[in-house]
Amino acid sequence: MKALDHIAANSWIRVLSPVQTRAARYRTHAAECAEFARNALSHEDKAMLEDMVVVWRHLEELVERFDLK
Repeated sequence: MKALDHIAANSWIRVLSPVQTRAARYRTHAAECAEFARNALSHEDKAMLEDMVVVWRHLEELVERFDLK
């Protein structure tokens, strides 16, 4: 079973506070992807998740730079 199959098989959903800023949500998503990457079962899954971390962090940086709440 690939890591992403395992993730999809889990039925939990993280609930974020409605007052949490966009940057904070993106930071949370980046941290989750980093954790999934650490536990990935294949190099392909790990690489894809690490790419997602970069994207979430970039989005976080953009919303903070342009003050997009």
